Parts: sequence; structure tokens; C-alpha cells
Amino acid sequence: MSKPITAVATLILVEECALRLDEPVDRLLPELANRKVLKQLDGPLDDTVPARRPITVRDLLTFRMGFGQLMAPPDAYPILRAANELQIGMGPPNPSAMPAPDEWIRRLGTLPLMHQPGERWLYNTGSDVLGVLIARASGQSFETFLRERIFEPLGMKDTGFSVPAAKIDRLATSYWTNFATGARGLRPSRRRPVESAAGVSICRRRAGLDDRRLLCLRRDAAEPRAVRKPTHPVAALGRDDDD
Repeated sequence: MSKPITAVATLILVEECALRLDEPVDRLLPELANRKVLKQLDGPLDDTVPARRPITVRDLLTFRMGFGQLMAPPDAYPILRAANELQIGMGPPNPSAMPAPDEWIRRLGTLPLMHQPGERWLYNTGSDVLGVLIARASGQSFETFLRERIFEPLGMKDTGFSVPAAKIDRLATSYWTNFATGARGLRPSRRRPVESAAGVSICRRRAGLDDRRLLCLRRDAAEPRAVRKPTHPVAALGRDDDD
């Protein structure tokens, strides 16, 4: 549910005209301006062509920005090797290893796109980029915007980027596989705040109740405090015409 939360935050800014769905992101994310695109996914990083058009906010929301996770080994292609070396979150989620948002987007901007903007759906990275875009468009950190504009107004007190020490006993045990050794063990608890560039880094407890509160945004009768239901329907995101 972290990606819908990030999408809701984006649509709040669209409703307030701080962002436009079909606006190029170059104004706020100059690191992603003048993109180059790989001629072939498995080709060398310098074998590129210019992007046919800029990346838009709609591309980020629909995961069609031209860059994202591939279901392949981390060394399958030169672009994957480079992305993993830059630690921009192409493997299993590990927010504590990711750089700060501005550095993250700078590193991403050094890589060519895998596909032309709008050409193909690729998982995850669009949500990562939205985290940086939301912070710059709002003049607040991503975490602060989510807390003040979504979580607090909706009473989502158990959703955030970390687990406070006073609530650590309520965090369910989580297991994961150590891919270096193959052994299964406990996933470390996120006791200190870690705000990565991605919406995917959100930690949540009592998720069912918080999810129901978030879904109030989609009900005509529910417009709690500072959070207003965006007038742009999510279904319209896949359209090519402007709203």
C-alpha cells in the first residue's frame, strides 16, 4: 500500500496545481532532463539515442518513465550492473543502504533510460522518483508531507518511515533470506528514521485500520480535515489526453 499513498500525495499536489499530470518533470527534477535511452536493453551504457520526449508526472504515476526494476539477476545487463553499483534500490528493499533523496536522484540521472518514456511499464522506480518530486514541489521533506497532509489528518498514527522505540514491541516479527548465504533469519527492525527516496520505504503497523482510513479519500462523503479527495480520478491516469 505504500505506492498508493505516494500516488495520493502526488494527486493532492496536482489538485493544488503545484504539479500537472502531463507536465515534464524537468522543472523540479533537472537531473532527469534531456534523457538518453538505450538502443537495446542489453547494450552498453553509451549506445543510446535521445529520448523522444521528456518524462511526465503521469509517466511516474503509471510506471512508464522508461526505467524500473527488471526480473533478472543483478548482473544480467550492463544497466543493471551499473544501477546496483550506484545503490539506487534495484534489488530487494534495503532503505538504510540508499543515499539521501537528492543524491539518489543525481545518481539515477547519470544512467540512461531502459526504454522511451511512455513506452513500457517497469516496476517501482516511478514511485521512487515521485518521493523526490513531492518533496521539491511541496517545499517539505517527503516524510513531513505525508505526515502532515495524509497520516495525521486521517488518524493514521501507525504509519511512518520508522518504528518508535515506545512501539517496537508491537512490530511483528519479519523474516528474510540472506541472499549471500542462503540462510533465513530475522529482518532487522527499523528503529531509527530512514527516509529513502522511495514511497516503498514506509513502515506500517495496524495496517488494516490505516488502510481503511486511507480509502476514505475515495469516498464522496469523506473529506477529513486538510486532506481533500483529489478531483482527478486515478482511472484517468492512463489516458493520453489532458484532463
